[in-house]
Amino acid sequence: MKKLRKQLLTASVTLMICLSGGYLTSCGDEMIVYKLNTNGGEKIANVELKEGKSYELPTPKREGYAFEGWYTNAEYSGEPVMTIVAKKNATYYAKWSKLYTITLNVNGGSLSANILQLKEGENISEFMADYTPTKEGFVFGDWFIGDSSTPLLANATMAGDITLTAKYKVGYTVKMYKQTREQDGYAEPEISVEYDYPGTKILSESVPAG
Repeated sequence: MKKLRKQLLTASVTLMICLSGGYLTSCGDEMIVYKLNTNGGEKIANVELKEGKSYELPTPKREGYAFEGWYTNAEYSGEPVMTIVAKKNATYYAKWSKLYTITLNVNGGSLSANILQLKEGENISEFMADYTPTKEGFVFGDWFIGDSSTPLLANATMAGDITLTAKYKVGYTVKMYKQTREQDGYAEPEISVEYDYPGTKILSESVPAG
């Protein structure tokens, strides 16, 4: 009977050691546990590794956000961590950036996408440089804010959902006639093709001398 009690006591002590520190470990083959705090993203189970084993951290998902990496602290200081080598129990924290939606009105033109997403604080104009719609008989002019006549500014940054409308320019021919020195006629005209928005008033910008 005493022998049985001694065996049970030994088993209890061993179990307590295996559960110490709040982490479940395998007795005789201790595992190192990493907790992944997704900070609002889809939950990810703890990772258990043998000491010295390397592991590539997974990419979590969160609706409406872009994942920026795993960090060793909740303040996100230091560099993000992609791969770990098991040494001691630790917690990693997911960092996110808010995503906003750009709705594109191609205004009769064609483009491969009409809904885009961009991270908060990023430059909209630079991002939109990769998206140029086409329209038969016209050339793309610029993106404008909503239905207004305000073009997208070069320094505009993402601060909320936005709608951009494409506006197009139409081509027209300019013929410039220069009078001869003898003032008895005109030389062959200089011909150029210009583009501007429909309805724009075109004024002569140069007056030939003499």
